[in-house]
Amino acid sequence: MANLRAEQQRKATGAFLQYALLRIESALVIAGTILAAVFLPELLPEVPWWGWLLIGGIGWGAIVVSSITDPDTSAKVLWQLLRDRLQVGAIKDRTLRDRAEAMVAYVRPVESDLYKLKGSTIQPILEDAAEQLYGWIEQGTLFARYADTFQRDHRLEKRRQELPSKIETLAARLKYEKNPDIIQRLNAEVEALGRDWQSLQLLEAQMQQAESQLGQTLTALARATGEMHVISTEESIGQDQVAHLQQEIQRHQGQMTDLASQIEQLYTDALDKG
Repeated sequence: MANLRAEQQRKATGAFLQYALLRIESALVIAGTILAAVFLPELLPEVPWWGWLLIGGIGWGAIVVSSITDPDTSAKVLWQLLRDRLQVGAIKDRTLRDRAEAMVAYVRPVESDLYKLKGSTIQPILEDAAEQLYGWIEQGTLFARYADTFQRDHRLEKRRQELPSKIETLAARLKYEKNPDIIQRLNAEVEALGRDWQSLQLLEAQMQQAESQLGQTLTALARATGEMHVISTEESIGQDQVAHLQQEIQRHQGQMTDLASQIEQLYTDALDKG
């Protein structure tokens, strides 16, 4: 699996500048600079028009620097990048979208803590944990997107309605059919439709559990990020504590990866049988 966090960090520099440009403070500084350069030279002739532009440029530069060096701003930018990367806004079902939004939101306190730890001995350890956390959130969001797509897939809904009647029709024909070749063909068709129905039922059962599984994931994420925060604020950290945290994140990430892969396979099988 590609390092999702590293990918987002590579994009962050341009995003920081864009964020700085779009801040309300930037708009006010730029507007004020233009007005000052146009009107104030007549009132304060000792300051030339380009002087006001220079002052405005320095002010805007300060906003950019503060945006880049502020932990909360850094966390916000990385959160927004991850949210866009995982296409959270494309999830139509409100409950599933809220679950995905809540999962992605956990990167904000984590990134804020990591920013404050720059240069510390504990930072590299928590960086590894954060990378696994991103993978965990990615798989959880993928799971939510599969569940959302399933709910809106009219092809599967149509087949869920049609399959029982098709199976009943073939079963009824088998009761009266005498030709061995036709009986063999009908039995094969019934068996194929039965496998199709079983695939749909397994997929539907899995999807019905999606909301509760995502809720359990949110609870586990809250515990993991809370523990990361505690570790980031303690002066002396036991290696056992850090190792346990990493093992827990790896375990939950693996479970969510398996769930997402399982749903993908069930979905593919259900569509292939259509």
